[in-house]
Amino acid sequence: MIQSIYIFKPRAFNIVWGNDKRCWRMAKPIGSSTSSKNEKECAELVQVSWLEVTGVTRKLSASTCQITYQLSLEKGASGWTGAPVFLMAKVGKKGKYKWKKLEVEKLTRDPTDFPSEADPFGVEIANDQPDKRLYFGLYEVWSGRWKQGLKVYKAKSRSEPNPGFDFIMFIYIYNEEVGAFLFLLNKGVGKNYLKYIIPFF
Repeated sequence: MIQSIYIFKPRAFNIVWGNDKRCWRMAKPIGSSTSSKNEKECAELVQVSWLEVTGVTRKLSASTCQITYQLSLEKGASGWTGAPVFLMAKVGKKGKYKWKKLEVEKLTRDPTDFPSEADPFGVEIANDQPDKRLYFGLYEVWSGRWKQGLKVYKAKSRSEPNPGFDFIMFIYIYNEEVGAFLFLLNKGVGKNYLKYIIPFF
């Protein structure tokens, strides 16, 4: 049984207007030469009317995949009331989107996984699906309102194996500056140990 976890860091996202400093700011992690005190690595929304932050995994094989974004709102954030944000995902480039409405205006300044484990967002992956890549993203492209103050720290997709069986866990961490790393974790009932760390460039 195989479990795959994809972790997308800010620079691994496809962000509309992401290269325009008037729209987005890429905060460096603590310890880098350009980081601010106590700053956590994130993509910070300066101001846009078209919000689109997306990613795509490699081919998956699990039956269900859960998706979360880690988000927060800065003090003084605006434009979110009446501008619903949707988490959307589909299996395969030609797949049909499934969506979940997120109440982003309720976020605080503390990084929070959204949606929560108590209210998860999952996508079914059929065995006969020819393209098993997962396409997902955050969208608010309908209201036309200018929005600011959102911070996006990371996104995670996790495929769920059936409980009670030994399985292999693949953890992919995407970061534009260091490449992508594959952690191969051999995991079974009552045991959990790291087996390989493989860089991808």
